[in-house]
Amino acid sequence: MTAASDTAGYPRLSRDERARRFAAVRARMTRQGLDAIVIRTDSGKWDSGSAEGRYLTHIGGNGEEGYTVFDLREDPVFVIWGPGHIENWKAAQDWTTDIRPGIPSSAHVVAARIRELGLERGRLGLVGRASGPLTPDGRWPQLAYETFRRELPDATLTDFDDELAAVRALKSPEEIACHERAMAMTEAAIEAMYAHARAGVSGVEVVGQMVGRLVRAGSDMSVMVQLAVGPKICLASRLTPDRPLIAGDILLNEITGKYNGYWSQAHAPVAVGPPSPAYQRLFDLTLEGLHAGQAALTPGIRTGELAEIIRKPSEKAGCLWNPIPTVKGIGMSTSEFPMSPSPYLAVTTSPAIQENMVITFQPAAYDQAAGIGMHIAETFVVMRDACRRLGHRTLEFRVV
Repeated sequence: MTAASDTAGYPRLSRDERARRFAAVRARMTRQGLDAIVIRTDSGKWDSGSAEGRYLTHIGGNGEEGYTVFDLREDPVFVIWGPGHIENWKAAQDWTTDIRPGIPSSAHVVAARIRELGLERGRLGLVGRASGPLTPDGRWPQLAYETFRRELPDATLTDFDDELAAVRALKSPEEIACHERAMAMTEAAIEAMYAHARAGVSGVEVVGQMVGRLVRAGSDMSVMVQLAVGPKICLASRLTPDRPLIAGDILLNEITGKYNGYWSQAHAPVAVGPPSPAYQRLFDLTLEGLHAGQAALTPGIRTGELAEIIRKPSEKAGCLWNPIPTVKGIGMSTSEFPMSPSPYLAVTTSPAIQENMVITFQPAAYDQAAGIGMHIAETFVVMRDACRRLGHRTLEFRVV
């Protein structure tokens, strides 16, 4: 099955995929006794904030903001921040045709749609009010929530974030095909980094080449490329220094191409000239952890157990781990359910891995005495009895 049809240059998931999602979400809604759900879409975290709304409407990405109203019977309604883009979205996708401008405010329009459905006294699930992996404070603006609550005083409101996250975590063949396309883009960006990271070349020039390669390969905007440069670094950086690379520099990165909303992530460290024995040791430990995790990634294992297996080589060598999650789901968000427990992200549960999940490992090792760190990452699809790595390149600490 192909990832998507290509209509007028825009990738589109099938109507069968739409029907599958609608049925799965409505089954969860029915079990929770909900009449409708309202989803907040924003552009946070490289458009990861649009994941839930995009999942049901095919609208999202490139900074889109709005709300989705989805009930048990009718097609979804998307309430958009910028009314000038309504026709653009109608041309780009065919899942959602009822797109309404948020005038006088999105909260008023959403409430009007709820009344239109006759659900002003119904049970409504909200998505975006609760804490999530990337949004510990939620996503709904307080003013919007207060207006919505005032407009529908007799409605019963509850959070639906966890229920929708559980549905989204199980990927269809079409979704997995999108992840495969995204990984091909990610690895193309890695090859661009290998080709351009040289002594004398600016760090921002390397990033520019990587981003350009992602976009030329067909990646959605916005893309996620983080690159840290220096002789003693621990973690990929949001801001890359505009200075020439020099011998002894290490490049740590997070590279995540995106196709049709779906991310695939890899971290591929680079050394300008031979790395120090200390850095090479950290890489070897993280790679050992990644291979151990890959061997253990089967349905039924819990994320906490998996994270312990991945971290064991580094911890046994006396190294610490860093704040990035060791195991995380990935999909239309860069980090989503399921995730391994982490004090840094206030994640305390350890859900079981299931078939058809797409999972990213981020093994890391920190040498506190030397003040240096290393992290790598790969993305896998979980199969019935094993897992399959989406990437195809050789896993190495590339020396340029």
